[in-house]
Amino acid sequence: MRIAIVGCGQLARMLALAGWEMGHHFTFLADPGEGTRCVEGLGPVLSSDQYQSGEALFEALGRPDVVTVEKEHVDVALLESLSNYCRVAPSADAIRMCQHRGREKTLLQSLDIATAPFHVVTDAASLSEAVNTVGYPAFVKSCEQGYDGQNQWLLQNTDELAALALKMPTLPPLVVEGAIRFDRELSLIVARSVSGDTAMYPLTENRHREGILLTSEVPAANISQQTQQQATDIANRLLDHWSYVGVLSIELF
Repeated sequence: MRIAIVGCGQLARMLALAGWEMGHHFTFLADPGEGTRCVEGLGPVLSSDQYQSGEALFEALGRPDVVTVEKEHVDVALLESLSNYCRVAPSADAIRMCQHRGREKTLLQSLDIATAPFHVVTDAASLSEAVNTVGYPAFVKSCEQGYDGQNQWLLQNTDELAALALKMPTLPPLVVEGAIRFDRELSLIVARSVSGDTAMYPLTENRHREGILLTSEVPAANISQQTQQQATDIANRLLDHWSYVGVLSIELF
């Protein structure tokens, strides 16, 4: 199989190394200025800004059987264009949803999957109203481009709220979340094939320091049958909603 990967980081490298053992062939698509050292020697590397159409890019990638991604922060319009010529997995719709915390949480609510209380805000007035609704402490996160603790704020009082509100004209849309008590963070990694066959890894317990993942314990200790079933049900609802093909990671508290 010919597989094109959007992204040239460590995840693309690990995917290609595993795929090589199965007889697959890879090409890689880099954003302008993206480092490509991780995938050197694993297949041709193209820059996404060199092609004006999905068809031209599809041909340059070697007419792949499938296009996949190593992360959610990719050009969705590019994926939609490529989907006219080959399978894109996960779908552009799923990627678009996972790029934006507000859309993501709204979808979870529509599927009756519990979340912390949240509000999407775009100005200082709605920020203040949302924080007053969820109460202190409140977490404020950018809807897009936030990871490893970046573009996230913990508000403990009105002074911190006022300071953040002053920055609102320069900030993107935000999600305001109420703090919740939880014992630990778990995650579930699940894979689904084109035919709908599903495989799930054991639940993992994650520990963070200052917003950055420190350790993951697999399998997580002391997981009840009820907890495992709840995680499985959540995963299946999302997989079914998107007719998902690919690997999905879900964080649970």
